[in-house]
Amino acid sequence: MPVDLSIAAARAQSDEAFRSQFDPESKTHHGGDTRKVGVQEDYASFGAGAFGGGKLPEGLKGMSLSEFPPEGEYVPPPKIEYGEEYDNIMAEREHLNKLKASINKVNASIGVMLTDLTNKDFAAKRDAAVADLKAFIPKLGEDNQWSKEIATICDEAMGEAEDLAKKIHEMANKTNRDVFAYNKKMLQRIKDIKKEYAAAQKAKKVADSKE
Repeated sequence: MPVDLSIAAARAQSDEAFRSQFDPESKTHHGGDTRKVGVQEDYASFGAGAFGGGKLPEGLKGMSLSEFPPEGEYVPPPKIEYGEEYDNIMAEREHLNKLKASINKVNASIGVMLTDLTNKDFAAKRDAAVADLKAFIPKLGEDNQWSKEIATICDEAMGEAEDLAKKIHEMANKTNRDVFAYNKKMLQRIKDIKKEYAAAQKAKKVADSKE
């Protein structure tokens, strides 16, 4: 198929005209924009290269330096207050997650201790792990369901060596399974609380808009 030379020539001419606008030696050079760009001199982070060479966005004009966070510092969003029930559940979840790790530590320390009952260091590590686990009782409360299981595990962990590993292993696994199931149940309650809060906020906005 023959090439249409007139079309090719027109394209080349158009391309040349466009390029000449940016050639300082060309008569059609645009000459640049000599207008000055406004800057906020008292805000240190608006230096060269920031926001188009120091140009301050319209929404920030009139703000003082003290209203800006230090450069590079993360400013977290305001904390949403979901209520006392939510705070209690979150605090309990944190304790229970740490509790599982502490139970596993007791289980592991007993396994090591039983490899050599004459090793005082092994026994000391078992004692320290049990003490760490027992410290959860006052955190959770004496009457808490988990505190009773903790007390039972701690008593067994300090008992006779016979069948100790098997007993502690079974008790640790049962408690960890129970904690997992409980946390899963509480996670759903957390989601429900957030939904209830969002619904209440939406209703409040509607009510406020009618006033």
